[in-house]
Amino acid sequence: MQFASIMINDPAAQQAFAIPDSASKEADQAVAAREYSPLTLTKVADGVYFAKAYSHNSMIVEFPTWLAVVEAPYTEAQTHSLERAVAEQFPGKPIRYAVVTHHHYDHTGGVRAMAANGATILVEKSHEAPLGELLDARHTHPQDELDIRRNAQPPQKTGSIEVYEGKKVISDGAQSLDLYPITGSPHVDPMVLAYVPRTRVLFQSDLFFPGTGGGGPLAEHLLASIQRLNLRVDTMVGGHGGVGPFAELVKAVAPKPKAAAK
Repeated sequence: MQFASIMINDPAAQQAFAIPDSASKEADQAVAAREYSPLTLTKVADGVYFAKAYSHNSMIVEFPTWLAVVEAPYTEAQTHSLERAVAEQFPGKPIRYAVVTHHHYDHTGGVRAMAANGATILVEKSHEAPLGELLDARHTHPQDELDIRRNAQPPQKTGSIEVYEGKKVISDGAQSLDLYPITGSPHVDPMVLAYVPRTRVLFQSDLFFPGTGGGGPLAEHLLASIQRLNLRVDTMVGGHGGVGPFAELVKAVAPKPKAAAK
């Protein structure tokens, strides 16, 4: 019993249960927000920002008077956290466009929240059916923002789908965002790549995780697609992973040297 008492009251042992200041601050933010998902914004290049979440990420492209978000993934709570971060970082600049890279549920979980706040959802033609169904559906248990605004009396204005086929360019002033659907991927067909030509930044989801160095067939197909499109890429931003140089992708898919025969 004496040994147990010493262990229970040992200040060093109690310190193991102390809450780090960073976690305490995060908890305060979660309590203050109606909905919350951990997310940080970091600058990648002039006018390009990385929105890193705990598993699924987005990219923000800044235009003179508005913003485009590439990927509204995972959950509505994550999109609300992204919208708050963007409003703080870019006061007075609305999100005009939300780009969908592909129709998988974990990469489209926040598009209804984006549409509720007026963003136009850019969808490649092959993904029109599933995204149209997602955005047109009622959402009543509980009622989400999009459903509330559409069914208000009178209905409130919300964003809608804009469908494109082939290359799509969004531009204003000196900034542009180019969308390239690539075909033949083992993961999904097509997959949309988002490219900022002024700063040579490319965003993609699921094909390669920047910062991890991993390769494989998906990364090989990605590199081949970038080369076929003749895109000059300096920086890779991932829907998963992080941010890394283009050279990391090239190295990841380079043929491995054969072991010398013994």
